[in-house]
Amino acid sequence: MKSSTRWLLTGAGLAALAIGPSLPVLAASSPAQATTTPAANLRIELDQLLGAHAVLAQLAMEAGYKGASDYSGYVSQLNQNTAALSQAIAGIYGAAAGAEFQKMWQGHITDFVNYVIATKEHNAAGQQAAIHALEQYKTQFANFLAGADPHINATTLADSLQVHITQILATFNAYVRGQYATSAQDFVTAYDHMFMDGDYLAGAIAQQFPAKFAGTSPDTAAVNLRATLDELLGAHAVLAQLAMRAGYLGTPMYQPWASVLSQNTASLSAAIGSVYGAQAGQKFQVMWQGHITDFVNYVVATKENNTTAQSAAKSALEQYKTQFAAFLASANPHFNATILADSLQVHVNQLLATFTAFVGGQETTATTDFTMAYQHMFMDGDYLASGIVQQFPSQFGVSMSGATSPVTGFPILPMAIAGGAAALVGATLLRRRPAHAIR
Repeated sequence: MKSSTRWLLTGAGLAALAIGPSLPVLAASSPAQATTTPAANLRIELDQLLGAHAVLAQLAMEAGYKGASDYSGYVSQLNQNTAALSQAIAGIYGAAAGAEFQKMWQGHITDFVNYVIATKEHNAAGQQAAIHALEQYKTQFANFLAGADPHINATTLADSLQVHITQILATFNAYVRGQYATSAQDFVTAYDHMFMDGDYLAGAIAQQFPAKFAGTSPDTAAVNLRATLDELLGAHAVLAQLAMRAGYLGTPMYQPWASVLSQNTASLSAAIGSVYGAQAGQKFQVMWQGHITDFVNYVVATKENNTTAQSAAKSALEQYKTQFAAFLASANPHFNATILADSLQVHVNQLLATFTAFVGGQETTATTDFTMAYQHMFMDGDYLASGIVQQFPSQFGVSMSGATSPVTGFPILPMAIAGGAAALVGATLLRRRPAHAIR
């Protein structure tokens, strides 16, 4: 999966965002808990919610522009996401702050909607008015959060919010122009960027309230591993569903979605390969791509009303889950094959359920299941990260007694997962393409 490199963002203030707050790093009680400290959980919660916001906002804008029947479903999920983000802020800063956050956050969503409407009406003045409102929002919102937390820099955050705005509009504009490959790439870029924002906010909050987060830091190699796997697996669930829908409808977005899904598969395979070796990475890629092909076969069978082929695709997915779980468990004694297989079956069931609801015109169910499938992949990422850190504690800055070491460059996820004798910070897992010029 390709996207903008997190430390190559435009705007002078983003240099500070890439460096992030300086945080104390205290000992985890054990390697098994190194990925699930209070600060780690805060970071993952914010990452998951903000990543979902980018996905749902873009899908709602595209559905609204083309008048698709799933527009209201995406809007409903987006509203629920806004409520969840607001509740998270309220849990830190109080109900009044949470309410203010929700008002401002919903306001920028409304600005995006206004931009879509103006685009549909070929209203250039309306488009500019929406862009102007978004520019005002970024400054007001950044000042609001900086006023609540002295570890948040208003200029840094405003610059990052401008990147978010620019990316969302770029994705939508490319879609409107029929530049579908660009739109799909920009879609992933916008998704990835929100994880950087989540990382930055988590670092500032943890620094402001060390007691609330047990003095733990979201900036450790173990937590970075968890966040990286979560980000990639969450993207897999989103892109797989979008590719399945586009394939069924025969839209020109099918190949672009399939392309970024393949990039995502390559990144996941590189992760496994960097931990367990190139041969394991290659085997992972073959098996992972195999289950994607099974989903494609199910889509084709559905289009052809071929129930026999549908059953065959389901059978292949059932075989995959067992074989894939056994493959991972054989590489790591901390992985349980049954647990992995059961979770993979949930993933399979969710993707088939949301696709079936989509085909059946059950838009509310389809969009709800869409979000659930995305959320589930974070559970898988969390499980894999925990097992890997337990297997290679010293490579993730965790001694057998449970101490953790600092990782420079917060909140940048290290574009690496190291195993064996390789050091985490020195290896490369994901080398992302430079941002587009407009960013």
